Amino acid sequence: MDLKSFVSWNVRGTNSTTSKYLVKKIIRRLKPALVCLQETKCALWSKKNLNSLGMAPPFGWIDSPSIGQSGGLLTLWNKNIFSFSSSKSTAN
Repeated sequence: MDLKSFVSWNVRGTNSTTSKYLVKKIIRRLKPALVCLQETKCALWSKKNLNSLGMAPPFGWIDSPSIGQSGGLLTLWNKNIFSFSSSKSTAN
């Protein structure tokens, strides 16, 4: 895993099986240290949904949920490379 490896992607939704498959395929192929997904259109992330994206453990995550079918941000990181002590997410 390269410290410089990261993915930033406007996924236009992660709720479909096809979208999750494509995200997982990219993450498994590139093995990024940091993943930033925009327009996830997901209001609530479960551990099962996060694991389905293919990020190798141990990973941390933070999200800004979508409002209905609009928006949504998800950031995942490799805990062996990055650590965060606090975070804040606002609607703006």
